[in-house]
Amino acid sequence: PIHRRGGTPRPESLGPLSLDAGGMVTQQPQPYDDGVLWCTDDGTLVVIERGETDWQRNEFYLDAQPAGRPRVHDGGIFVATAEGDLVRIDPLDIAGGGLRRTWRAFLDARPEGGLFVDGERLVVSLGEDGIAVFSTKTGEQLGRTWRSGRIVAVAAGRIWLVDRVGRLVSLDLETGLVRDRFCLGGFTFPVANHSTDRLILASPAGTIVSLKARK
Repeated sequence: PIHRRGGTPRPESLGPLSLDAGGMVTQQPQPYDDGVLWCTDDGTLVVIERGETDWQRNEFYLDAQPAGRPRVHDGGIFVATAEGDLVRIDPLDIAGGGLRRTWRAFLDARPEGGLFVDGERLVVSLGEDGIAVFSTKTGEQLGRTWRSGRIVAVAAGRIWLVDRVGRLVSLDLETGLVRDRFCLGGFTFPVANHSTDRLILASPAGTIVSLKARK
């Protein structure tokens, strides 16, 4: 954009801007559309995005502490809270923008470890109480398993997790049944990948592998 004063064009400053965070923020902000979003530690979701003539700021109050970072998928923002709520938030298609809650689901245990998405399925880790799967469109619960572990990826129709003894285990996304068990060998640092469908493993020596599904 160009600012004009007395007919003389002046380029927009590229210097950093100071923004009001809306509270304490300990989780990394993330891209949203052509802007950015973050969630404060007390549950205020803040979205900064470009409007027709200027940047606009919208906020949504979760009324509870977030359990992990929000997950952006298919235009929606998904957030789990420490109180056991799971919500989808979407932008309002009106002048000035805004945010609205599209649906709300209740979890039967405290969520942890962040959210994973595969197509129209939202996967939520419930720690020692297992894993739940919800529809991204309606919030309907599609599946539930009591198998626990640290989820590291959702890919190829499977939930990939590290179990209590350090094995890499895959669960069928449809049934929740165990499909595979692997010894990780030297790759003892599996990386939780919330952004893509790749399974990422790392070793103490610094070797990193990124695995994708075979077609």
